[in-house]
Amino acid sequence: INEITMAPEKYQVEFPSTANGNTIRVTLVVLESNRIAVGIKFKTQFRNELINKASIENNASLLSGSASFPLTAEVSIPYGGKIADKSGVQAGNFNERADWTVYLNPSQSKLREYVLVDMPDLNSVLLKNTFQVVKGKVEQNGTITKTATVLEKGKDYTLEFFADPVTGNERFELKFLYEIR
Repeated sequence: INEITMAPEKYQVEFPSTANGNTIRVTLVVLESNRIAVGIKFKTQFRNELINKASIENNASLLSGSASFPLTAEVSIPYGGKIADKSGVQAGNFNERADWTVYLNPSQSKLREYVLVDMPDLNSVLLKNTFQVVKGKVEQNGTITKTATVLEKGKDYTLEFFADPVTGNERFELKFLYEIR
């Protein structure tokens, strides 16, 4: 399909506002012939940059004279609504430990005062020297990859370990020192 940008004088755009019910309206003003196909491209942005749904829906209506034709589309958002994702595998020469991976903010929302509190099983001991916080990248298809950027303790985040004096149960708190996205 050949894409040719239509001259601005051939259409009018009414942008969303509270006065028009947050509706975008595109009206063709001058048609070059009786038969024309028109494509409209536009982008939307998440309000408050919080991606809290697994999919988003967009509803539209095509009006031609007194006829109305509804249009509905949906876009899946990988990790939409997920602020974190955690998995683990048994590891070690004798399967003596569990290796955990926590993906923080896979939805790529804009988050403030982000804190991860983790309390392992009573039969587990935190191996404090194994903690590594690295920047990740989420592809459009949802694939998460680790980058080479290692975040710095004290500059990017704080990490504190706690142990219950009675039970010995351990936990850690990882706090980011700035807004993340």
